[in-house]
Amino acid sequence: EGIRCFYSMVRGAVGKYRVLLGSEIDAARWKPSGSTEKDETSETDKGKREPSETDTGKREYVEIKTCIEKSVSNKLSFGWLQSYLAGVETLYFGFRDESGLVNATREYEVSKLPTHSPWSGGAMLGLISGVINWVSSKLEDGASGTLLYRRDRNDVVLTRGE
Repeated sequence: EGIRCFYSMVRGAVGKYRVLLGSEIDAARWKPSGSTEKDETSETDKGKREPSETDTGKREYVEIKTCIEKSVSNKLSFGWLQSYLAGVETLYFGFRDESGLVNATREYEVSKLPTHSPWSGGAMLGLISGVINWVSSKLEDGASGTLLYRRDRNDVVLTRGE
């Protein structure tokens, strides 16, 4: 589509496994130095694509999701997991009506999201740990594989790499 996106490589641990995670991230914004809140961006800084030479702020990655508002809890849990693992600080949600039009938006701080949600961050990390355990049990040491979710069959298939 020619739309710029960002990629993140994060080293860490999930359960007993050391992992290297690659993530596609939707967007980034510049957080000027001295800014403590996301809303404090000055009018002259809003919409800046790149920092000035004298600004010592930082680029902050953001993830963007949409859903019908009544399904937000489920979507938030997986949006949080994806963002948390990739090191994304902010998650934006656009809420669609039944005809697909976004009529409201909300910004969530990834680090605080599990404390204000009906789902558990620990349970979501347990889910991904379980997936990694399952994949590990199916592959020989050093082997690679690809997981494919088939929505029409509601299943996951692991294919071994060459």
